[in-house]
Amino acid sequence: MLRLSGVTLVHGASGTGKTTLAATWASAALGEGKKVFWVSFYEDEKTLVSSMAGLGIDLKGLAFWEAILLDPPTILEEVIRRTTEEKHDLVVIDSVTPLLERADTRQLLLNAIYRLIKGADIDVVMISEADGKSPADYIADNVISMHIEMKKRGYATRRMCVEKARGVPAGYCRPFTIVDGRGLVFLDELRVSARQPREMATGTPLDRMLRLYGGTATLIVGSVGAGKTVLLTWLASRLSERYSVLYRAFSEEPWQIKRLADKFGGDFPVVKVRWTPLEFGGMEYHIYQVLTDYSPDVIISDGFDVEFMVYGSDALESNMRSLFMLKEAGVAWVGSLVRDWGLAPYVDNVLRLVKAGEKKRQLRAVKVFGDSEAATCDVELGPQLLVHC
Repeated sequence: MLRLSGVTLVHGASGTGKTTLAATWASAALGEGKKVFWVSFYEDEKTLVSSMAGLGIDLKGLAFWEAILLDPPTILEEVIRRTTEEKHDLVVIDSVTPLLERADTRQLLLNAIYRLIKGADIDVVMISEADGKSPADYIADNVISMHIEMKKRGYATRRMCVEKARGVPAGYCRPFTIVDGRGLVFLDELRVSARQPREMATGTPLDRMLRLYGGTATLIVGSVGAGKTVLLTWLASRLSERYSVLYRAFSEEPWQIKRLADKFGGDFPVVKVRWTPLEFGGMEYHIYQVLTDYSPDVIISDGFDVEFMVYGSDALESNMRSLFMLKEAGVAWVGSLVRDWGLAPYVDNVLRLVKAGEKKRQLRAVKVFGDSEAATCDVELGPQLLVHC
């Protein structure tokens, strides 16, 4: 989580996550034993604390002042007095927008901030709904802009942009999402414990074609009805005899996959992925969650075309970040799609499953990692799926 010192201005439109970001910093400061003073022009303490608690952000111990219906000079003098007397380490003003609307109150605000931090080791976070440059930009050591973009498909993307920063690089944006119980989550910070990559085998002829290693990504591409789900369930069943496997089902229900796995003697957890296109970062966070909850050696994602259907071209960027997370974690990943949606250049293995008869299929190696002894494998669908390579 980005931590800034001095005076930080956080600006953006309503609903972009400004208060959540400030509350995240405040909670971190409280956790370090620091004193935090929150000045609010819009909401009462109970509403703020309870709403942030729902996001997993703990603001207990916060010094709160509801500065409503008071004139600006009184507000700013009280902020200075309380900060000085109570020796706060962090002051959050939510929001300074009313103080920036008039020239006389703008000058009062700038003077108050200057008096507040002059000679004192105090951090100040000012939240503003103003879009674009404001006089507060020039006295702020750090300027953060928060953005939310509503897409035509009905989902939102969020970005935090560091426009100005003291002592650290600036001029970049970071994607994030807001998760119940977790708060503000930067997608590029999602990490799990790394493990040493190792080779994995199914113990079947398929190993002659497909070499699975921890951290490798494999795409199985095939038309509707080609038998991708049957093949993946069989693959999961064989791998589950030796490794920890997690199956993510996008189309079928878990009971359907479990019933099919029973025919192959497989036993592994199945997670149903249900998408409501509200927050774009939900895809990556779901991968992070299952990595944390299940610690699998292999993740199988069956039929994740739906991600591209819901999120369009944004899904490519998101999947690339997810694959990077899996590679860092040393977890093998196998996914099935009707088409590759541009992912083929970024994965280790690409296999194409094609129909070769009523119950016969052919698995063709388009791209493989390492040495492959077979370019094609014949697959016979049935109660006991058979593979000949």
